[in-house]
Formats: sequence, C-alpha cells, structure tokens
Amino acid sequence: MAARRLALIVAPAMLALAGCEAGLDGAGPASQRVDVVPAVADGRVILDGPSGYCLLSNETTAQAGTAYVLYHPCDGAGSETGAPLLTAMVDLDQSADLEISTEALLAGMGVSEALERVETDGLVLLQVDDTVTPKWRGAMDVHGHLLLLGAHGDAASAGDLRDFARAIRRASGGAGFLSAILP
Repeated sequence: MAARRLALIVAPAMLALAGCEAGLDGAGPASQRVDVVPAVADGRVILDGPSGYCLLSNETTAQAGTAYVLYHPCDGAGSETGAPLLTAMVDLDQSADLEISTEALLAGMGVSEALERVETDGLVLLQVDDTVTPKWRGAMDVHGHLLLLGAHGDAASAGDLRDFARAIRRASGGAGFLSAILP
C-alpha cells in the first residue's frame, strides 16, 4: 500500500520537476550563498543546499501540495565545470507509513530500470536514462514528508545527491541518518 502511494506521488512530481528543469543547463549568474534557506512543511523540512551551491531563485515554488527549489553552483559556472543543477521537491502532506523503495521510485518515474542504484539509510539514489543525458534522482523521508532530489548534467553523480541529502537532513534537525554513505 505504501509503495503504491509513493508511486502515485512520484509520477506527477517528476512531471512538475521536468517543467521546472526545462531549459536549465546548470549555469546561472554568479551569486553569493545566502544565509536564509527555504523552510517548508511548517518549518520541519529545511531545503539547504550543499557547499558551493546557491538557490536559483530567492523563492520556493509551492503549488498543489508540493514545494520545489533549484540550486546551481554559486560561481555560475555549472555548464563550464560540469557541476550539476540540483533540484528538490517536497510533498507537503505528511505520511506516517512512507516506504521509499527503488521499485516504487522507478514506477513513479515511468522508467523500467536504473543504470545504477544506491539504497542505504532511507535514501534511494538512481541513475536513470530518461532523457539525452542520464540523471541521478533520489528519494528520502524527512519527518514524514517525501523528498525527491535530482542532479542534472553531464557530470552529475550519486555523490552530488548524497551531499544535497546530507545538507537537508542536517538543516532539518538530523532527520534520518546517512552514516552508511558519508565519509
């Protein structure tokens, strides 16, 4: 039941993220890291970015029960250095029975298999070839809220999403643990 619910949430979320990502190549104007980071779900989920990344926009986009953010390299050199664009989407509805699995995430994305996968400590990371450039996508539970992550670009890696997940979990009060995948 919970896996089916996850697949039902992921499918429309992936479509929404695809709309947010359209036309973005990871590059943006050089900007400075701001001290304020987006907080959603009544402040329970803090969407902090990893070191060296800045919000693409100063606002969090929220619609239809979800919130979205986009992060790009602060130096604005994403397309030149290969640093990926990072995306996050949070389901604002809380669920006590959220089970995140590779199968549910693949089903929700409409992809039959992953090129590569990592599952550990409540974080599922998948490299998928659903466009011209393979992308890394991930999912995790933060205080009962489904969080979908994406790393987009030629040099995107599971490590990019691990860093992003670590920043969000730390900012959100240590929700979950990443001990098995952190150095």
